[in-house]
Formats: sequence, structure tokens, C-alpha cells
Amino acid sequence: MVSYASPEQVEIDLRDELLEPEDQADGEQRIVDYTTFFFPAHGVFARRLICGPTLKSYSRAFVSLCEVDGNNVPFRGLATMSVANVVPHDDGILEIVGSIQWNSDIKVRASVLWQ
Repeated sequence: MVSYASPEQVEIDLRDELLEPEDQADGEQRIVDYTTFFFPAHGVFARRLICGPTLKSYSRAFVSLCEVDGNNVPFRGLATMSVANVVPHDDGILEIVGSIQWNSDIKVRASVLWQ
């Protein structure tokens, strides 16, 4: 069973004091690039994603997963998904390990961005 928080139950914690003002932020704090991948998966899975030459081993990479329909349109299905590991490499490859709580393959979109 899935339960959802009402807007009153959601607390937003904005820590503006930890952020640098935009005019003082160096280039390292901006998104360098982003891309999207589509693949079928279920259970625990591992993928090597070719992100390109702007991804390096020192990059900070972020991945989110969502289920998509036959037209690659995201929707909230019944499967739960998580990303466990994200490992960038100097050759532009991003290794990810994730988990999808479903008994058969479903089509997934992995959205990737890096700094």
C-alpha cells in the first residue's frame, strides 16, 4: 500500500545560508551537462551509461528514475524505484546500480545531470 503526504505534512528545509550567492559561485556549482536514457529493468540492476567527454571521475553526477509508457511519457506506476550507486569515470561512462521492486521488466527513464 502506498501512502502520500498531504501538503500540510510536507516540511521544506531550505538552507539558503549554505548556498553561495549567484555572483560568487564558481563554475563548478553549475550543471555541466545532462542526458536521458531509456531501458527495461526490474529487481536490482546495473547499467553503464555513455554520457560523453564532459563527465569525469571528479564530476558530481545525479540520477533519477521514473517509469514511462510506450511513448516515453513518465507516469506514476505501482513499482518503487531507487538508485543505490552512481560512479562517474574519466572516459565519460557513468555506472549506476538501482533497484526496481517489480517482478518483470518495466520501461524506465534515467535522467542524469552532472557538475
